[in-house]
Formats: sequence, C-alpha cells, structure tokens
Amino acid sequence: MVELIVNVTFWILITSLLISYIGYPFAISLIKKKKRGLKCIIQDDIKVHLIITCYNEEAVIEDKIRNSFKIDFPRECYVYVIIDKSEDRTSEIAHQLTNEYPNLIILDKGYRSGKNDSINYFYEEIKPFDEDILFFTDANTFYEEDSFMKLFERIKEGAVVVGGSMKYIDQYTNSAKSEGLYWKYEEWIRRNESRFGRTIAMNGGNMAMVAKYFKKLPCYVPNDFYIPISLVSNNKTLFASNSVGIEKAIQDEKEELKRKNRMANRQMNAILLAWKNFSFVTKVQLLFHKIIRWLAIPIFLFATLCSLILDFISQSISMMTYYLLLMWLIIFISVLVTRVFKVSLPILSTINYAYWVHHYGAIGVLSAFRGIKISQWGKALSNR
Repeated sequence: MVELIVNVTFWILITSLLISYIGYPFAISLIKKKKRGLKCIIQDDIKVHLIITCYNEEAVIEDKIRNSFKIDFPRECYVYVIIDKSEDRTSEIAHQLTNEYPNLIILDKGYRSGKNDSINYFYEEIKPFDEDILFFTDANTFYEEDSFMKLFERIKEGAVVVGGSMKYIDQYTNSAKSEGLYWKYEEWIRRNESRFGRTIAMNGGNMAMVAKYFKKLPCYVPNDFYIPISLVSNNKTLFASNSVGIEKAIQDEKEELKRKNRMANRQMNAILLAWKNFSFVTKVQLLFHKIIRWLAIPIFLFATLCSLILDFISQSISMMTYYLLLMWLIIFISVLVTRVFKVSLPILSTINYAYWVHHYGAIGVLSAFRGIKISQWGKALSNR
C-alpha cells in the first residue's frame, strides 16, 4: 500500500511539472480559437492618462517625461508623475518641466506607501471618466513612438486591459541574458493566452486599461498581475507583442533574485486574495501557468525523494532515479562553477540562473502561504 501511494505521488509530481512547462503552453498554442466580434466604441472626448509612479528616480525622470511626450496618442494625453515621498531630486526635476509641458501634472503625496498606493492616489485625485484610458508605466521604461497605439488597437478590439512587450538592453551579465531567454518563453505563452482573451500576467511598465474597470488596489499585490487576473473572466485581457517598452536589464544578480522573490510573494498573495472569485478555468490556468512553476524546485525534490523511497522498497536503483540524481548533479556543478569558482560558461550559467530564480520564487510563494505580505515594491538600482 505504501509503495502504491509513493508511486502515485511520484507520477503526479512529475506529470504536473511536464504539463506546466510543456503540456499547457503547447496545448493552448494548438487549440483553435473561434473568432468573436469584440469591438469597443471609443468616444472622441476620452483622455489618455499616462501614470508614472516614482520613488527616488532622479537618474531617469527627466528622460522619462520627455520620452512620454514623444509617444503617439489617439486622443489628448496627460502625463502624471506620482511621487512616493522621494528623498532625492525627483520632484524638483519633474516640476522644472511643467512649464515646458502643459499636460504634465505632478502629484507629490508627501508620504511613502508603495506603488499601488500611488496609483490609488492618482485615481482618487483625478477621477478619470469611465471611458478614459489608463496607461501604466515605470520611470525606467521608455517607449517607441507607436508603442501606445499598439495597445490602443487591442482596446478597440474589445480588451478591457492589455499588456505590451518589454525589450531589455545592456544585457552583459548572465542574469540579463537568462532574463531574455525567459521572456521569449513567457511571451510565447502570453501570445497564445491572448488568442482566447485570457492573458493573466502583464508587465507593469507597459500596460493600459479602460478606467471603468479599475478597482482600488491592495498594497501587497502587483498591479500588473492583480488587475488582469481580476478581469480575466471577461475573456478580454489581451497581449500586444508589437507594443514595445524598453528597459535596461538588471545588472546585479542579487537584485534580480530579490525581485523574483518579491514578485512571487506578491503574485501569490494576489491569487490567495481573489481565489474564491475565480472560475474553474481560471484556477486551472493559474495552477499550470504560475503556481506549479513557482514550486518547481520543491516538487522536483519531493519527486526525487519518492523515487529513492521506491528504490529502497524494491532494493534496487531504477533508471528514473539515475536521471533525477543526474539532473541534481548538473544543477550542483552549475552552481559550483558559476557562483563559487566564478567561471562563466553559457549553459552552466543559464542552469545556475534558472535554479536560483525558481529557488527564490518558491521562497516567495511559501512566504505568502505563511501570511507574509510585501507592500512596498523595492526597485533595482542597477537598471537605472
């Protein structure tokens, strides 16, 4: 009986990983999508509100504001700089540009409470009309001229929220290169989810939505995840791969791994907060697109332990155990060579990076289950 339970557990764990990383992405890419006539009538008097949340962004804020006014917009656009009690010259630099740009509005909160509080503050102060478009961005994200128009096209198609792509530059470290590989895989999934109007993860540096659907954001969830998963049941959360935001890649691996930890914690908290409101389809989507991938390291570890227990019961070593232990050995060698001996080999560096991303992601998710909530979003300094 024990052998049967362990064997079933082993195959459930292994199958869940295979479905999450291979089965789910390929399944949604192969399913044919039925065309639906989703069209949104855009009124002539709507406004676009470009929202820049800032905390100590003096290094980039001037370039960010100037770039924002070079973007093509279909209607009148206002640019808002919401300052989360910066301790540097962010406010001073931003205010100096108000004479040059009449549609530039500075909202200096006078206290620090995080990115979501800044977005909520904007909404309460400005009170945009339901038909207006909210364009969310980060201070270190820059755009090509037609970036917003590509988002706007998807809104005209019927999207209530749409996320764009992100291009990372100056990718000199192993962290940055691996992030590029990750994004190719992730954006392939997002493109296929978007075919069904069910994109559940977006980039907060390049995202737009119809103001009518905005709800006050809890402080401990990411806006670029909580908003789409809250609206995904409408089948109108889309991805615009041709809308390109540009960011400098994080150059410090420690900063990147801390970011992965915070992301996983905040996204898992968003799921826990809204879980009871999700449909069955959405729960399955979140399970295979997000949750299992976050927990891949502990799942793989438990699968290895199950295999070893089965070998102990049968008093022999199976080929499956050999394969699993070989994979752990490869991970160990990659970590040893890359982190201890500081030798940079492309394949080993990528494996090392993938392991630590999953490691810190799992810690973030498990901390969310323990009730830990991260409210203030710590920004990286090496990509400014």
